[in-house]
Amino acid sequence: MFQLYPPRSRGVSPCLSTTFASFGQLLPGGYNFRSYRQGGRERDAGQLDELPHAVAGLGHLVAAGDAVDAQFRGAQRGELVESFLDGEVEPCPPPGQLAGDPVSQHHDEGVAPRAALQPDVDRPHQIIARDFTAPVDAPGAAVNVTVHNLLNRAIEGKLTVTPPAGITLKASGAPVKLDAGGSADFALPIARATTAPSNAYLFAYACTAGGTKAEWKEVLHVLVAKKGTKTIDGNLADWAGGLGVLVDAKVQKADPTEQAWLPFLENKDKQPDGSFGEVKVAWDDEFFYVSARVNDPTDYAGHQRLETWDEDQYFRSANDDVICETLRPFETLVMMNLNDSNAAAKAKADPQWPEFEKFIKEHPDAADAVKTGAAFGYFRARKRDPAATFADAAYVYRKTPAQEHPWAGDCLQSGFDVLPDYAYNLKLDSDRVPWGFHAMPDTDYEYSIYQCTDGKSELWRLQAPGTPRSHHYPRQPRAKFDQGAVPKSLHVVKRDGKVTIYEAAIPWAELKRWKQKAGQTFGFTFRIGNNNGPALELGSDKSATKTNGLSLHPYWVAKPSCTVRWTLGQ
Repeated sequence: MFQLYPPRSRGVSPCLSTTFASFGQLLPGGYNFRSYRQGGRERDAGQLDELPHAVAGLGHLVAAGDAVDAQFRGAQRGELVESFLDGEVEPCPPPGQLAGDPVSQHHDEGVAPRAALQPDVDRPHQIIARDFTAPVDAPGAAVNVTVHNLLNRAIEGKLTVTPPAGITLKASGAPVKLDAGGSADFALPIARATTAPSNAYLFAYACTAGGTKAEWKEVLHVLVAKKGTKTIDGNLADWAGGLGVLVDAKVQKADPTEQAWLPFLENKDKQPDGSFGEVKVAWDDEFFYVSARVNDPTDYAGHQRLETWDEDQYFRSANDDVICETLRPFETLVMMNLNDSNAAAKAKADPQWPEFEKFIKEHPDAADAVKTGAAFGYFRARKRDPAATFADAAYVYRKTPAQEHPWAGDCLQSGFDVLPDYAYNLKLDSDRVPWGFHAMPDTDYEYSIYQCTDGKSELWRLQAPGTPRSHHYPRQPRAKFDQGAVPKSLHVVKRDGKVTIYEAAIPWAELKRWKQKAGQTFGFTFRIGNNNGPALELGSDKSATKTNGLSLHPYWVAKPSCTVRWTLGQ
């Protein structure tokens, strides 16, 4: 019934237009999805048939090599797709080209592509460092690393590993002999080791083989879930003996040699306004435990409780008629296009303007009706039909639910890779697409814990075997087994000054397909959300991970894969 006037139409990236084109003008906030930019031209939203192909090509853009990969990681998704549509980004490599090698020239008319990609120089070998799954001073402890030959020929040479001060290896390296595209795992035993309070050990790697050399530096951690019962009360004193992982927004993307990996309290003293957090895990026969303490200078009001969520609040109803009628005395001002400078000047000169401004400040719902154009549409519709009502637009969004998503704002997300296969009996296409160039559903279970506006916390299941992969929008159809609050779980979120404490106990009855036992390794990842700052992610600086869209929600935002391995300790 209503064609909403978009008073603050914003430029929308093509990738967002693709995602939301079917919503037309139903979304709130004045967004105009009727057109998108392609090649410097405005295109009608009805001509989006070309766009999914471009967006689908994002997976192949990474395959074009490090040059494009760097651009992909450094740019916003929308900017990259727009560049792709404008011909500014190289598409996927031509058939037969070695996957993963950089492309330095565009294949434009008159510009010949590089005849030889010189793979020996560009990217000869991949070094994948593995975190410790036992304490560095434990009997039999070793440094584990994988070397992958990216060349299309066999190589022979040597791998050298340089440990940090306090660790001595029985041998500093090992011979390397790999077939074309082959991989090999190496374990270098530790002779002596002094544990670091920070649980951070900077190693350097070098692989010289086949006349080429690859080097890598990475901070390794001991990733062990210690067995023992925890009291879920927001007091982390009973976690003191466990080893944690510190993630720091300031250093997580820096060169490892510059990373000041400090224990949490020391880091807190040196960076009182910094954004960083320490995560620990543990287990016993009844629960899997997760805790985090996060230095976050900004407060957060919390989420609405999703278990008792009023989903109708996001849609138009007859109540919007009532809100718009409160603006009836200011109808003349509401109907003006305040984005036009002349109209704005005329409105401000109106004797009613001071009273209108005051009313808007005191009535947020009325202000929202003006801002989104709902009041404009209402008054215009009522002139055509006095019986017009927002009750007839009950499936039109009146506001966005984005701030209530389980991954929004301050929260602790965690994902588990514990089953031997992928969900839904996924059939891989690695016989046609090189391994690693896939968005893989590598988390079997995913959860988020956050503070609610009622002062208590909520632990929300985002993913589990048998649930549909969805994002839990209001009025979205629900499966019999779907996202939801975790029954019989224990959890608390506590704010202490500038530090937020997260603590949760997930019952094994919830993780029922995971047949856990001491000594077992498993994939585990986490993300610490921030309502007013950068998110903290495990694996953003690790060679064992790759950028992946399906590891944690939301799936339209890439995050490190769930490929860092942990151990259930004794």
